[in-house]
Amino acid sequence: MYVSLGMMVRNPEMTQEEFIEYWETVHAPLVRKLLDPMGLKQYTAMFPVHSTALYAGGLDYDAVVALGFETNEQLEAAMASPEFNCEERKASSARCFDLSRVKDMTVRASDALA
Repeated sequence: MYVSLGMMVRNPEMTQEEFIEYWETVHAPLVRKLLDPMGLKQYTAMFPVHSTALYAGGLDYDAVVALGFETNEQLEAAMASPEFNCEERKASSARCFDLSRVKDMTVRASDALA
């Protein structure tokens, strides 16, 4: 599986609780609706509960988000698609995230439990 990993920073106008609520009830359902038809296999957000970085001056991210597809070609096509890049999704992302601080990378995932 090929996964787009996003290290997400919340919009500074939102509390962490508001950020998680918005992601779970508005943003994630929208993204899933847009990407399911393109072969989305995984859509997971991980919100920090504990981190050693919290004790070493702070954690730079409010969530790690994973969008997984069977092939890298599917992932690239989905991310570049007009459906994913629609104004509604862009506005939702801008409401939820500090887009100037988001980092991402594509990885090939290997499930050690499979």
